[in-house]
Amino acid sequence: MNDFTFYASTINCVTDCEVLIIGIGDDDIEPENYIILSYLDGDEDGVDIESSRSVRHQYDAIESIEIKDRVITLVIKEDKIEIVGFRTAIIEYNPEEIDEVNFFLYLNQIFTDSGIKFSIS
Repeated sequence: MNDFTFYASTINCVTDCEVLIIGIGDDDIEPENYIILSYLDGDEDGVDIESSRSVRHQYDAIESIEIKDRVITLVIKEDKIEIVGFRTAIIEYNPEEIDEVNFFLYLNQIFTDSGIKFSIS
C-alpha cells in the first residue's frame, strides 16, 4: 500500500461520553481525506483509527506517531495495513489554522503510556 498524504486544513479535538477523539481532515464539512483517532481511557483495545481509505475502523493498528515541523507522520502496523488502507500517513498542517495547544494536549492524553511510539518535536 502506498502512503496517504494530504494537507489538514482542520484538526478537531473533542471528548464524547469519555471517548477522546481527534479528527484530522482536508475540509471542515466534507473532507475527501481524513483520519479519526479515538481512545476510551482504560480500554485495553487501545487507540482506534478510521480514515477515508479504511475498510472499517481498527483498534491497535498504530505503530508510531510523530509530530515534527508541522508534519504528522503516522505509521500503521504491517498486519493492519489492508484494513486501514495505508502504511504511512504524512499530513501537513498550519499551526495558525488549528488549536495546536489543544491538539497536543489530546495527543498526549491518548498516546502517553499507550505503548505506541510517540513524539512531538
